[in-house]
Amino acid sequence: MDTKTGTATETNRPTDTASLRTVFTHPDAVLAIKATVAAFAVFGVGTGLSGYALLATVAGGGSVVSYTQAFLGVALVGGVTVTGPVLAGAFALRADPTLAELDDRRRYATLAVAGFVGYVAYAFLATVLISVPSNGDSAVNVGRYLVPFVLGGVGSAVVGAGVVFVRSWLLD
Repeated sequence: MDTKTGTATETNRPTDTASLRTVFTHPDAVLAIKATVAAFAVFGVGTGLSGYALLATVAGGGSVVSYTQAFLGVALVGGVTVTGPVLAGAFALRADPTLAELDDRRRYATLAVAGFVGYVAYAFLATVLISVPSNGDSAVNVGRYLVPFVLGGVGSAVVGAGVVFVRSWLLD
């Protein structure tokens, strides 16, 4: 940094000038994203099936939504919201060593994208499966959940990149 002008000098600019877009074609990055999204999807299916079974048991196959059902539904969807970033952090810490060839910026971008897309898949699958009506009525309108899914994905992206940043900062 030039102390007189406050501008970057050639000596402190990154030597790797490749665009951030190239990170998503690196085989290790692609594999990390795929593995993370797949793991999130498995958790989404498991959460959704468990939630569906619990709600179907409480409802007894009826079509009337009781306060207990509503409470359990909110608790299950709230659980998805809370566990999504936790899973993003755990998956990012697990995937980070496989990205050793990438510089820090590309590692963070990869894990942020994996956390975001993974969370959206997790929340979508869990919500759809929890919301499947047990009495054959029409399916739930998942479109109304798009904004919460995206916002939750942003939180998971921050956690995915953030835990690796903190880990690198503390260990390097």
